[in-house]
Amino acid sequence: MKKILKNITKVLLTVMCSILILIGFTFAYLIYQDLKFDEDNYEEPTAEENVNK
Repeated sequence: MKKILKNITKVLLTVMCSILILIGFTFAYLIYQDLKFDEDNYEEPTAEENVNK
């Protein structure tokens, strides 16, 4: 009986770790996409705008 419980806990730990890793990668990817999107929409101020400041 104890052996079965040990195996179940091992499986649960493995599953939980893999889920956490997947969540981490998902967040990292979303943050990366967000930063990439900001870079694409960023416009350099033109010379005229710099003079007007």
